[in-house]
Amino acid sequence: MTMTFPLAETPDAALREKGRLLFAQQTDFLKGVVAIDGLPADDRIEICFAGRSNVGKSTLINALTGPVVEKWQRLLKKYLSGRRSLRRAFVLIDARHGVKSVDEEILSLLDSAAVTFQCVLTKADKIKTHEQEALLQQVRGALSKHPAAYPELILTSSEKGMGVETLRATIAGLI
Repeated sequence: MTMTFPLAETPDAALREKGRLLFAQQTDFLKGVVAIDGLPADDRIEICFAGRSNVGKSTLINALTGPVVEKWQRLLKKYLSGRRSLRRAFVLIDARHGVKSVDEEILSLLDSAAVTFQCVLTKADKIKTHEQEALLQQVRGALSKHPAAYPELILTSSEKGMGVETLRATIAGLI
């Protein structure tokens, strides 16, 4: 027997409203865990989103939880502006794409919280050498509009180990 996988049908108005109300209500972060034994009790319904890196999990979750994002941003702003011990934020930017609008939101948030941030370009091994100067020009142009930006970029590739020592040394210099 061959299974077909049709597209889901558009839900009726009542079900759409139920979904909207589900994500509009109060949401609380329970905790972050690093091991199975740290998970909360399994006494409620759970769902999860899984997928490879860069498939769009965070983007989809943000789209689903739209009202919560604003609350999270307010919490993050309070954290950033209330941490005297915070020396610098490192903002990771995908070198294949440069500074995008979602990155601009984070940079503006750091500006408004008066937190010095440094741009770390990730996946630098994925761009061709002749594309690097255009990328750097785009990033420098974007960062020049942000007063909290630290005037030094770090190019990294976790896969190749490129720039990792530089980032480690930069962090060590802040301590």
